[in-house]
Amino acid sequence: MFFPISPLSSPSSNGRPFVSEAVSGWRRFAAIVCVYVLGGGALPAFAQGVGANAGQSAVLPAGMDAYRPEPRRMFVDGGRAAGDVGLASVGVQIPWAWHRPFLGGELSGHWDAHVAHWRVPAGRAEPGRRHWTQVALVPTLRLRFDGGRSAWFLEGGIGLSVLDGHYTTRHKTFSTRFNFTDHQGIGFNFGERRQHELMLVLRHVSNGGIRKPNPGENFMQVRYSRAF
Repeated sequence: MFFPISPLSSPSSNGRPFVSEAVSGWRRFAAIVCVYVLGGGALPAFAQGVGANAGQSAVLPAGMDAYRPEPRRMFVDGGRAAGDVGLASVGVQIPWAWHRPFLGGELSGHWDAHVAHWRVPAGRAEPGRRHWTQVALVPTLRLRFDGGRSAWFLEGGIGLSVLDGHYTTRHKTFSTRFNFTDHQGIGFNFGERRQHELMLVLRHVSNGGIRKPNPGENFMQVRYSRAF
């Protein structure tokens, strides 16, 4: 199921798409956080214990202070970009063993690995192709509020992806099959053990200016995840 998001095509005052400006701002924020986190030893800790204790409970019950890592999760999501380009994906989240206090919450990380299907409407597609498959791997940081006890969280990540062909519509053309993909999201957990998760995600895919043309594509998505 795809979700029409009309603001994606709304121009801003300087002519750039609204979502492109939002993505740029989120990138600057994410870069600052990443420099702080990685400079403080996240990568060495991650290298020593990816996925350790990954099957434990997702969040803390009220009144508990000991940190418990995020669990492994499977997810499905769907969304749209400007021009009614649709996306649906399925994937897994594999947690890192690393975590640290940050801004009054608990900052942790995980791998986001997914396969996505892109669909272009017939009226906007070039003759001969309307569908593409994307494979992506994205290292992601998650900030869970209230020292890690809250059901609510923010997350963001940037990684690499590959499409099974050059993405081309009547309005834009990707010059590379290999692209960067970054996302920012806000979500919450629910259920008796908070094993369910819903998240609103803003995703950007482009080659970072390595080769022209590089129009990029921005998606607004809704994601459901289930711990396992």
